[in-house]
Amino acid sequence: MYLTGLALAEKALLPRRERRKVMLVLHDGEPVYNGDMGNDYQKSLSRLRRMDRQGITPIGLYLGESYNMDQLEALFPRLVITSGERLPEKLGNMLRSLV
Repeated sequence: MYLTGLALAEKALLPRRERRKVMLVLHDGEPVYNGDMGNDYQKSLSRLRRMDRQGITPIGLYLGESYNMDQLEALFPRLVITSGERLPEKLGNMLRSLV
C-alpha cells in the first residue's frame, strides 16, 4: 500500500544526518490508493506535509501526459511531469532549484 512506502521512507530518512533529504516518489497519476481498503488521500497528504516539516523534501515524479493532476499537484508542491526523454532535464532542474 502507498502509505506503507511513505512510512518506510520516512523511517529510513529521518535519522540521516544530511542537511537536505530528498525523496523521489514515482507516480502513476492516480493520486493515492483507492480500492477495497478505501481511499488514503488525506492520510497521504498529511504524511507528506509532516515529512516536509521534518526536513524531508518529497518530489513527485510522473511520466506521461498531464491530465487531471489537481490531487497529485496538491500532494506534491514539487512535481515533475514529463516524458521519459525529457526526464534528465526536468528532474535536474527541480533538483538544482533545491540547492
